[in-house]
Amino acid sequence: MAPLEIERKFLIHLTPQIRERAASYTDIVQTYLVKTDDLQRRVRRSDTDGTVTYTYTLKRFLSPKVREEYERIIDRDEYERLLCEADAELAPVVKTRYIIEYMSQRFEADVYPFSDRYATIELELSSEDQPITLPDFIDVVKEVTGDHSYSNSVLAQTRRFPEE
Repeated sequence: MAPLEIERKFLIHLTPQIRERAASYTDIVQTYLVKTDDLQRRVRRSDTDGTVTYTYTLKRFLSPKVREEYERIIDRDEYERLLCEADAELAPVVKTRYIIEYMSQRFEADVYPFSDRYATIELELSSEDQPITLPDFIDVVKEVTGDHSYSNSVLAQTRRFPEE
């Protein structure tokens, strides 16, 4: 059985504090591959300060907050081979991820090139009922955990948040 990923996701207003308070950031291009069975497959190219890494991920959705997730680092050749299996119906996701450490929690704020008003922020949890404290400088619009219209694949297709 793959490790479980439990997370909550929020739509937030995009403010300068997200970039200013981030410990680091990574430019990401995420490409969805053709599904096999009930598994979502993707490859990701991540660039942090000029260091590029590639990952391959398999996900099975168990509930709105919980997924089985298997992820491994791959080399550039395997990444390019897997790109041949890209799902032609899904656009690649382009975003910048800002890591925000707050009260012993690690938040990931994703900023998309198509919006200068909104972003998303998520937090991986150790249990579904784990209490969280959002950073005081984050202006939450609403929680979007489990709302498919805020999934990366839908945002990449529509290139807009539903509020815009």
